[in-house]
Amino acid sequence: MATSVPASASGQASTASSAASSPGSYQETQSPEMFEFQQPKAKRHKKTVMDEQERVERRRLKHRTSEIKRRSNIQGGLDELQSLVGLGDPETESRVSLAVMLQKATEHIERLKKDMEKQKLDAKKYKVQTQNLKSEISDVQEQLPDTGVPVRNQSNDDTLQEMLDRYIQEKSQENWKFYPFGLIQKEFFRSYRKCLSTATDDQLESSVENWMEKECRLSKMRSAVTTALTTVSVKTDLLEDPSKLPEQAKQAAARMVHEGREDRKQQKQNDNPS
Repeated sequence: MATSVPASASGQASTASSAASSPGSYQETQSPEMFEFQQPKAKRHKKTVMDEQERVERRRLKHRTSEIKRRSNIQGGLDELQSLVGLGDPETESRVSLAVMLQKATEHIERLKKDMEKQKLDAKKYKVQTQNLKSEISDVQEQLPDTGVPVRNQSNDDTLQEMLDRYIQEKSQENWKFYPFGLIQKEFFRSYRKCLSTATDDQLESSVENWMEKECRLSKMRSAVTTALTTVSVKTDLLEDPSKLPEQAKQAAARMVHEGREDRKQQKQNDNPS
């Protein structure tokens, strides 16, 4: 039994077959827009809205972060100000109100200004005093002699005296007879140090000549020998048993450095009882 094909279907089929046989004629009959695959407008609009929301959210986050940092800086400055004006440490004590803090800061600044003014006045006063002292020192220096004033150096005297004691001690160990001779030397050395002046070459020469004229006379030598023999008699058994003198002289000489230090120490205490 034969099936009948509708005229419209047969027409479409013939059209499709003709298009397949001649593609050019089909493109001429159809619009080019049918082959453009464009994105749906609804999806493009949705993506644009999401991008805008992300930008707004980023701006909000940035603004919130900046605001937190700004408030933290302000609070840190207020805490430091509270500590500076003497209202206590904010970390251990409660925070005070802004009005009280500003009032205390004003009082603190006024106090600092007064202190600064006082320091300026004191600086001017001290400057005047310094100038006056310089003037007085200059006047005193003008009155001093050009040759200088001989000054006795106590520490230098002690050093030289100890060097002499050590020299006598060493030589006496080689020959005990040097011990009484060294005691005589010590007497002349003391007088020499008292008379010596080293301010200038002329004064040095003059002081040495004066020492020789005054201290090297026979009467002074007799006194020095007597003092030395008295010391030997006290330090040894010279008067009771002269045979022990050589050994006891060496022993006494060995104690000269130590005894000299003790004598000078005692002399300083007597000169300065305080």
